[in-house]
Formats: sequence, structure tokens, C-alpha cells
Amino acid sequence: MEKVYLIIFISTLLILSSILWSRTEETTPKPDYPEITLANEQIKVTLYLPDAEKGYYRGTRFDWSGIIKRVEYQNHHFYGEWLPAHNPNDHESIIGPCEEFGMQEPLAYKDAKSGETFIKIGIGHIERVEEPEYQFYRNYTIIKPGAWKVKKGSDWIEFTQKIEDQRGWGYLYIKKIQLVKNVPEFIIYHELKNIGKKSIATNFYNHNFTLIDEHPIGTDYKLTFSFDALPRRDFGGVAEVRGKDLIFLKNVEKPIYSEIDGLKGSVEDNQFTIQNLKTGAGFIVKGDQVPTKINLWSASRALCPEAFLEFQINPKEKVQWIGRYTFFINQPESN
Repeated sequence: MEKVYLIIFISTLLILSSILWSRTEETTPKPDYPEITLANEQIKVTLYLPDAEKGYYRGTRFDWSGIIKRVEYQNHHFYGEWLPAHNPNDHESIIGPCEEFGMQEPLAYKDAKSGETFIKIGIGHIERVEEPEYQFYRNYTIIKPGAWKVKKGSDWIEFTQKIEDQRGWGYLYIKKIQLVKNVPEFIIYHELKNIGKKSIATNFYNHNFTLIDEHPIGTDYKLTFSFDALPRRDFGGVAEVRGKDLIFLKNVEKPIYSEIDGLKGSVEDNQFTIQNLKTGAGFIVKGDQVPTKINLWSASRALCPEAFLEFQINPKEKVQWIGRYTFFINQPESN
């Protein structure tokens, strides 16, 4: 009989503990990451602000500025978390249109020995470890994050970062996000100036972590390129390309990836459209530079076309480029 009472007592404790734990999870506030919302007559755009102590993203891969959390247009919403849990210090725990410089090799990487620092544009000075080459998918240690100056209005925001070091590297980076008056559209303006003594060679792309109306990536989506796309890899029965369109045959469970051939070598290559066929919500992205390559990566909650640019910037020179995002709502396709 004593054993029965003991079992009942232990079971009761476990149930009570479970209830208390679940209530604790429900009442535990989420971190208050600094953010700002811009708006015009058509859309609202919520962005996370760069912050070395409290920022939503403090990883070592992506540019900390202009990370777009959410876009709202005609009761539809764009972008969302693609990982099940967020870690602000993880290199890939990020959201929405986010950008990276130097995916293959950051500034000063070859100059740095193990224990010394290299530079990621849009982040700061990062410690090099003993390794044969840079690995963008690795979490490194930030030794000195770059400072940011932020200016803003009701429908625009501008970020500026200036970094120089004693080895001759230096840049002035400006990113401005501007909502277009009376149009469901925003433009990301970029300017990168070499203020150092050494030439800057870097690539750049926007990862475009896309989720529309919280629908998982798969048969509800269509991705359209501006050219007849030729994937280098097979998508394992998950998706296939038909001319300019990437069609999903089933929902994405494991990530898929391929470089996309078929580019014509013109600015028109730097354009694509993503649409949720069930809700009709979608957007068009246009760049103003000729891409050197286009990659496609997708997971269950992120569809990501990536147009890469290559820059060679001599001292005292600068480059400027834009990305234009235009949102639309069409009649959803019927079953």
C-alpha cells in the first residue's frame, strides 16, 4: 500500500511540475530586441536595429544593418522566423532580406594569423582561428564590433559604419532603406567607399529568407526568374524548373540547394518574383547590377534566391547599388 501512495505522490509532483513549467514558459517575456517600423500609404516595414549588446542579430556572417523582420501589405505579411528557436549570436539565426559581404573571404583574412583579426563588412573585427580557409557557416568570435550611426524618418532609415585599422584596411559603408511614396515598395540603397590604403575585393548578396503568410515552403509557392533557369543540381523530386519558373512538387522538408545557370550577362538577370499561390501575395525583387551568379537555397520556412555581385574597389573609390522590392496581391489560384 505504501508503494501505491508513493507512486501517486510522485506522479502528482510530476504533473504539478509540468503545469508550473508550462506556465513559466508562457509568462517568460521574449527578449526586447531594438526595432523600428517605417510606413507609407501602402505598406509597413518593421526592422531590427544593430546593437552589439541587445540586437536581434549579433552573429558573424550577415550585415547587422537593415534586417527586415516583417512587411505588411493589404492584410498579408511577408517574412518570418525560419528556425524553430532564435539565438542572436548564431551566424544563421536571422530573418528576411539580409545581406552578406565576403562569403568566400572577408577583408584582411589572409593577412591575419590565428588569434589576430579579420574584418566582415557590416559587422566588425573578428578573430581568426587556426583553419586552412574561411568558413562562412562557422560561428567566430567578435573582438570589436563596428559602431553604427543611425538616422531615420517616418518612411526611411539610414545606417552608417566606418572601420579603419593599422594594416591599411578601411571602408565607409552606408545603407538606406526608403519606402516609395504611394507605392507598396521599398528600395535598399548601398554605398561602399574604400577609405583605406589597400584595394577591397569582395562579393555581396542578399539571402532573401522568404516566408509569405506563414505558409511553409512548397506547393503553395512559385519562384520566377527573368531567364530560363538551368539548375546544376537535381532537387530530388521536391521541385523542378519549367522555363523561368521553379515549381514545387511537394513541401520542402530537408534543405535543397543549387547554383542556377542560364544567365544572359545583363542587369535583367538580377530580377525574380516569389508568390504564394494560395493567398495571392507576392513580391518582385530587382537589382541594378549584373549578377555574377545566382544561387537557390530553400528550407521548410525559407525560400531564398540569391543574386551575387562582385566588387573591386581601389583606395578613394566607391561603388553604389540598389535592391528594389515591390509587393503585390493577385487573385489566389484555386485548387
